[in-house]
Amino acid sequence: MENKDSTSTVDIDAEWASELKNKSSYETERQVRDQNSTIFKVSEFLRSVQPKAYEPMIVSLGPYHCHQPHLQDTNQLKWLLLNKLLEKGSEKSLKNYLILIKKEETKARTTYFQPPADMCEKKFIEMMLLDCVFVIMILWFWKEDGSGLKAIEKPIFMSGQGSWRIVARDMLLLENQLPFFLLEALFDKAFPNMRGSLKEWVVQFFSGFVINNEISRVPNDATREFTTFSIFFTYALCR
Repeated sequence: MENKDSTSTVDIDAEWASELKNKSSYETERQVRDQNSTIFKVSEFLRSVQPKAYEPMIVSLGPYHCHQPHLQDTNQLKWLLLNKLLEKGSEKSLKNYLILIKKEETKARTTYFQPPADMCEKKFIEMMLLDCVFVIMILWFWKEDGSGLKAIEKPIFMSGQGSWRIVARDMLLLENQLPFFLLEALFDKAFPNMRGSLKEWVVQFFSGFVINNEISRVPNDATREFTTFSIFFTYALCR
């Protein structure tokens, strides 16, 4: 008896089959994207225990908390710090920084476990620029400026409430992170004579707040690659 291919006698809706194939492809792509993510969201179970513990109090970094009303005042300082950066590096124009970020936009987006799908290219690039410059200039004033952080203390704490400890706390929150490779690229472009110093500055800055207000020595392996890690992971792995 001649064997017949059973599929020739069964009618399968082509549109349905296409939908299943697309869903399979989407899940595969999502799995790859999730594996590349390094900046995550706190689980709802942990958040339900103490919600405020995972939310920034003064400054938002990255897309997860950027729309919260109580964090908008600090955005004014971000523009101020961008202007100060441009004043310090006259040979580096704003266009140079925008081009650098635009080239890395897709990579920067994929570092977030929940990419900001509702944010257009220009808005995302603007956010990355302002937030990265905020971190870089906070570190620069702390490390290099003669007056230290006091030079920018007033615009940050206009209400008279808060402290640098709170800012440092916000900058270490799991959901309040920036792609470290982008921070480092902008830092090296802005301050080429200090190229490679960012990791060391990060560790020293946060050690001053976390370890009994004493600046700890950076270990010899602090120059390890943390290509798409955040400030949080850089500090945790270097200390």
